[in-house]
Amino acid sequence: MKEITVTLEADTVDPIVKQQLSEVLDSLESDLARRKSNTGFAIFEHDPELDMIEIKRHCDAVQLILSYYGHDK
Repeated sequence: MKEITVTLEADTVDPIVKQQLSEVLDSLESDLARRKSNTGFAIFEHDPELDMIEIKRHCDAVQLILSYYGHDK
C-alpha cells in the first residue's frame, strides 16, 4: 500500500475532531443509560455502580474537551 501524506488546516481538522468526540460522548451516554437500566454490559468495571461512576467521569472529560472547541451539549 502506498503511503500518502495530507496536510490539513486547523479549520478542517477542528470540525472532524468535534464530530468524533460528539460521537464518543453519545456512545458513552448511551452506555450509561443502559447500565442505569440494568441492560448494559460492563464498560470499565464489572461492578455496575463503579462502572457508572467511571462512565460518567469519561463523559465529563469528553464534555470538557468539547467545550474547548466551543461545543456545548
